Amino acid sequence: MTSRKKLVAFAAFVFLVAGCASTSRIKPPKLVEKAELIYPLEAKLQHIQGDVLVGMSVGVDGTVQDVQVLRSSGFPILDEAAIDYASKLRFRPATIDDRPVASHTQMLLKFRLRRGEVFPANWVENVRSLQNELRKARGERRRKLLQQLLESYIAFARYAERQPDPSLGYKVKLVVSPAVRERWKWFWGRDPASFAVLDDFLQRTDEPGLVSIAENELYSLLLEATQRVRARLSRQRDPDERDRQMLASLETYLDQHFQQFRRQP
Repeated sequence: MTSRKKLVAFAAFVFLVAGCASTSRIKPPKLVEKAELIYPLEAKLQHIQGDVLVGMSVGVDGTVQDVQVLRSSGFPILDEAAIDYASKLRFRPATIDDRPVASHTQMLLKFRLRRGEVFPANWVENVRSLQNELRKARGERRRKLLQQLLESYIAFARYAERQPDPSLGYKVKLVVSPAVRERWKWFWGRDPASFAVLDDFLQRTDEPGLVSIAENELYSLLLEATQRVRARLSRQRDPDERDRQMLASLETYLDQHFQQFRRQP
């Protein structure tokens, strides 16, 4: 659970132990492996917030066997996110006289939006409008539009890095050129691929000042994406082919376009 997700949780542990004369011999389950709470993008864009109380059956091996919504948030999208989160948790099992036993526990999950956390729902429409104007603009007007587009791209990319929701990649896919979509095809639906908007920008201009800003931002995002994919691969017993293709495409692009950056100490 991270502060980035604005998750506040507490657990209340309940045992159903028949014939137990003394509770002093009972130890409740203890959370030992957390999961990432995904605040659904659709809920953020609609400013949906709420609390979900879930009940979990914890097996003798510490895995969550079953999850039930004990008190709904009133929004199915948040209830489903809470169930998905709870099902991925892992506990040290409850014990009686040091013997692992099945148990039940509850957890209250609070979905809260921070001020400024929601990215404009009409971002795609705004970007497309700028792109259409750019096709006709010349001179100083074109430069101003390019600067606006770059600012919008960077704002989105930084937002996506703070909110690593793979569904954000679909927004990226809607605004970048066909060539950029094809270059990063392995990422769609699996990674935000926010760096692709900067790649798209560099295909649209050769303005030295703007290109320099875009290149620096893109290089930083590519390195972060490379680290993210490598970390995911390192946790896999059998490397996922799609992740391998993602890493290969990142490294190829870095080698082709950023050799001068990579040689710097």
